Amino acid sequence: MPNALPPWETVSQQAQRWIAGGQNPAEAVGPQARILRGPPRACGPVACIDIPCVEQLILYMKPRNAAFDPAPALGRGLKLLNLLHLKGACSLEQLVLESRWPKSSVLRLLQSLVVAGAVARDPQTLAYRVVLRLVAVDSVDLRLKEHCAAGMAMLCERSGHTVELHHFNARGLEMIDRQEPDQAMVRVVARVGWRRSMDEIDALTQVACAFGDRYEPLKPTWYWRNGRQHRVTAAGVRRVLVRVCRERCAVDLGINAHGVRRYAAPVVGPDRKLLAIVAVAQVCSPRALRPDPAIIQAVRQTAVHLSSN
Repeated sequence: MPNALPPWETVSQQAQRWIAGGQNPAEAVGPQARILRGPPRACGPVACIDIPCVEQLILYMKPRNAAFDPAPALGRGLKLLNLLHLKGACSLEQLVLESRWPKSSVLRLLQSLVVAGAVARDPQTLAYRVVLRLVAVDSVDLRLKEHCAAGMAMLCERSGHTVELHHFNARGLEMIDRQEPDQAMVRVVARVGWRRSMDEIDALTQVACAFGDRYEPLKPTWYWRNGRQHRVTAAGVRRVLVRVCRERCAVDLGINAHGVRRYAAPVVGPDRKLLAIVAVAQVCSPRALRPDPAIIQAVRQTAVHLSSN
């Protein structure tokens, strides 16, 4: 019988035939199946069959060509790390739902990743976010980082503030690199792996909506001013984007709750499509209530240089 296992979609019908014939499915399938009583568990593709006097029967079939994994916890940890990278900050419950693994297992994996410094937990929201992530040797992110590294270093030295590189892709805006000034206080909260929410019309989303071809330009709905969120109208968004297209540089409309104002400019490819956004995160003092024209010029020149090389 093990040599004649049906495909996944017919497991339930096959199991019902075994039961109707008085045969135990576990004995019929052999070591490639196991029977569990109780609620379904996150153990992969399953077939659930209701049987009289039994709460539930779950037939779990392992693929016949599955490779032996000597350290499954390591593989699960890497999958969880990649899941956090793709989904952004997630609660424990969200990760359990996405992974379909037992809650206790997911919690242990997260605790191990936190100890390793690969994942961090927000003390207020209790959500987990990725700190380190795996990057393929020949990835777009890596090529962008290598291409922009020298220009970012010069901009960091010239501005005296944190410089960020955000990759623009189908999933949105994601910070893939940042450089810090040598002799300056750094209070910028965002780290590599941080994803920008597209409902705030800050400098990053202004550039993404003005130069990206995959975003609805009217989606941003609010901005920071004096540490508070303020609503913005669709007409106001249009005026901002027209200015950004003309000046090829964007500035936050106000200082955010962390005392930071961002300046951003587009990095485009040979086809003039948006690839990335280079930004300066200025930690503002009480005297820096207005945008700095020198930083605007530096960001714009750096983006033009990175786009032309």
